[in-house]
Amino acid sequence: MIVRSGDKLDEITSAASIVLWECASVDVAHDQLLDVLCEMQSNAITRDRQREIGDVSFSLADAMFLFARANLVVLVRNAGPQVLSLEEMASTIDSAILRHLQKAG
Repeated sequence: MIVRSGDKLDEITSAASIVLWECASVDVAHDQLLDVLCEMQSNAITRDRQREIGDVSFSLADAMFLFARANLVVLVRNAGPQVLSLEEMASTIDSAILRHLQKAG
């Protein structure tokens, strides 16, 4: 899923890409998270222990979030020329996952 801002493709000023993997188990999700993390080529990505996003999460400042919640892995990143702060988007996605898990019980 890509969320874009702008009327025409050549006028897009900002965009965010959201990728979600549903895994067979929590252990498989954590392995998937590590696989995705290993494919990234930045030494600025850090384990995010300050924010309450996911069971385990990594971020690149506020520009990229990779996290696992239960058996899901979510990658939220910028996909346009203007760099957006994506903390609120990542937090909203994580909150929606938590609500779904609580309802499923």
